[in-house]
Amino acid sequence: MKDRPDLVHICQGHEKWDALVLTAGNEKHVEAFQVQIKNEPGIYKLVERVFVIKDEPENVKIGSGGATLHCLDKLYKEFNENLYNLRIILIHSGGYSQRLPHVSALGKVFLLMPNGLTFLEMKIRSYENVLRHMSSGILICASDTFEWFSSIDLEKSGDFTLFAHESTIEIAEQHGVYIVDGNSSLKSVLQKPSEEEMKNTNAIQENGLALTDGCYIIHKNIIQRLLELRKKNGNVSCEVCAYGDFMRPLGSEPILDYLNVKDQELAFWRSELKNSLTNLNTIVINLGPQSFFHLGTIDEMLRHFDPNSIFGKKFLRKYECSNILYSDIEHPEMINPKTFVQYCAIKDKSQKFEVVWS
Repeated sequence: MKDRPDLVHICQGHEKWDALVLTAGNEKHVEAFQVQIKNEPGIYKLVERVFVIKDEPENVKIGSGGATLHCLDKLYKEFNENLYNLRIILIHSGGYSQRLPHVSALGKVFLLMPNGLTFLEMKIRSYENVLRHMSSGILICASDTFEWFSSIDLEKSGDFTLFAHESTIEIAEQHGVYIVDGNSSLKSVLQKPSEEEMKNTNAIQENGLALTDGCYIIHKNIIQRLLELRKKNGNVSCEVCAYGDFMRPLGSEPILDYLNVKDQELAFWRSELKNSLTNLNTIVINLGPQSFFHLGTIDEMLRHFDPNSIFGKKFLRKYECSNILYSDIEHPEMINPKTFVQYCAIKDKSQKFEVVWS
């Protein structure tokens, strides 16, 4: 198999997901991700191959949407028509983690968790129920979120499978919001709507919560349409969102006022995506409340790492560990090996220095 510098792949293992795709912002990210993957053999018990795909063109912010189109193009060149038969997980990991500075060099996806696993390995493991029910398709997700799948039903076939979470109005105002009919079919998508907008569009459920966006699966029909779009128009040269710009054309009654933007390049891509992603069978699967966890900031990370938090009880319940946060540690040799230490000052006779341990 021919190697290409912009499509780094590491072959090892033969089970679980057919491929894992990580996006990278530049060549340095590619190199760093390569090293991390090679030092994490547990990944190959979960995926058969790993691709690290650098955004193009260089030094241009293309967003998660532009990165998705670029990845699909590279994957099709690798697998040809067999791409439509594979089960692939695509994690958008090309950001600089500015709100989590201690992982900015290697990315949030390699954040070490309190149980000793990396964020990446835990995230892939969390999708085991999805994999078990998928016949083919590409699962697209973020690099700083976890979704809780207690049970799911993928028996209904669709072009798009969207996983939704029941969220408070306050949270919904910062996310995409799905409006569905009685058959769980999508009517329209709002992007960071106000409470008034949600009320006016019947986006608020009887329990006072709204269905917010998360990861999603694209199937053969969508993959083909996006590949045709990429082939027709080439590289994206502006920030296109794999959520807001991919989702809002969907549904039986899409709200298209977002198409009116001053940025001509963005307006062009939104229009092209709208033309490609209409008249589709879109299924929304409600994962319920307390099913979405964001670890994009220091505050969120520390809150979720608490063993008594909802996240801790769902994802860390099998692991016994203690936490030491914001403390002066005079005798580090006395710390239990199963301890998560973060933002502490380690003291000895001659110096005091800041560390981030785990």
